[in-house]
Amino acid sequence: WLVFYRYPPTGWVGVWGRSVEYGMHDDLRFDIDACRDQFPSLAGGAAFFDGPGGTQVPRRVMTAVMHYFEKSCANMGGAFATSRATDAVLLGARSAMADLLGASDPGEIVFGASMTALTFTFTRALGRVLGPGDAVVVTELDHDANFTPWVCLAERGVNVRVVPLRLDTFDIDYDVLEQHLADGRVRWVACTAASNALGTAPDLGRVIKASHAVGALVYIDAVQSVPHTLPNVDALGADALAYSVYKFCGPHVGVLWARREILAELPATRCARARMFRLTAGSRAHCHLSSWRVLRQRLSIWLTSV
Repeated sequence: WLVFYRYPPTGWVGVWGRSVEYGMHDDLRFDIDACRDQFPSLAGGAAFFDGPGGTQVPRRVMTAVMHYFEKSCANMGGAFATSRATDAVLLGARSAMADLLGASDPGEIVFGASMTALTFTFTRALGRVLGPGDAVVVTELDHDANFTPWVCLAERGVNVRVVPLRLDTFDIDYDVLEQHLADGRVRWVACTAASNALGTAPDLGRVIKASHAVGALVYIDAVQSVPHTLPNVDALGADALAYSVYKFCGPHVGVLWARREILAELPATRCARARMFRLTAGSRAHCHLSSWRVLRQRLSIWLTSV
């Protein structure tokens, strides 16, 4: 990976390695060759503009995954050495993701196949405790991954309310949101942190404040925002947030953060021995998680420096 940095007096941005001028601005230096060298998939000379489908993976992440297969390939929860090593990888990955999100408790991190899969798991668990008389709110601005899982709760008798997209602002209609919240029946509000199609970043502070005022909780789709910001979930005041690591050069794995008390109250989706990882899919490829300490460290350096 590369270390990005900014030199305040002149405003130019550089990276570790040989600096060359790049782009249309004389004061911007970027060693594009050193950057491309970190990604084996770029060796053929192609450029990939495939963010929605996932980013390319740097060599360091591949090395970490390979090291897991060589040293600690096993299921979690066993008494033997490789299983204990796998547990250490999982717990280390949870700590790394908690650090990235500004979460004070690594126990609030859950892993899954993707943000979409985790959101379906989350809403299915909610479907066992919600029913007629309860309501949830979704928005037209959201990706389907944070829309359909909540709409499916209608099968359990939950009232689903939709906040429309305003075509004059390309943002959600906050007045309609407040109208939906007014009767006090809403239990959860699902909202994106940044639209994958329009780039709109809703006022999450306003959404959270309005929701909490009537006792509703907020679930945030942060797939498009985490790669570009350093969120602080404790300061934000949200109740749950999900994203996918493969959107910023990681393996194809999703992450869910939710407040510990919320996770504790959800019906468990695991066998008894694995309850400490209540919503985490069992027998998954923990090799993916072995790269996350590296990924979190490098992403943090990048986002705080440019």
